[in-house]
Amino acid sequence: SSSKKTLIIKYNGTSWYEVLTVGDSILGTGLPMETINSAESLDITLTTNMFLVDGTTDVAYIKTTGRTVGAIIYIKAISSFDLISLGASPGAGYAKINLGYIAATPDLEAGDICSLIYDGTVWNLLSTTAA
Repeated sequence: SSSKKTLIIKYNGTSWYEVLTVGDSILGTGLPMETINSAESLDITLTTNMFLVDGTTDVAYIKTTGRTVGAIIYIKAISSFDLISLGASPGAGYAKINLGYIAATPDLEAGDICSLIYDGTVWNLLSTTAA
């Protein structure tokens, strides 16, 4: 039988971090969230997969250096900005964002969370959750 998996983002008074649960069991806490500035080319690091993004610059590309196919990242918006789908060709080490079935460019408001998966070519939007 399959167990329900839940990703919870918590704040401990100092930093944000993730907790992954399966059913009622906590599998453990993950890496802390890293705060980065919004930019057309979002410069994520390899130290975590959880990012607090601050600023109002729309994001069209996300860094891929060191990320493998199937890598999932989570973005929590501190400020409001748009995700731009399938823009012009990105610079080296970056990939476009594919919003899939979403026709309009989604605006992430403060507190919103989205998840994206890297397929080796683009970052595909998995989900968005409004604050």
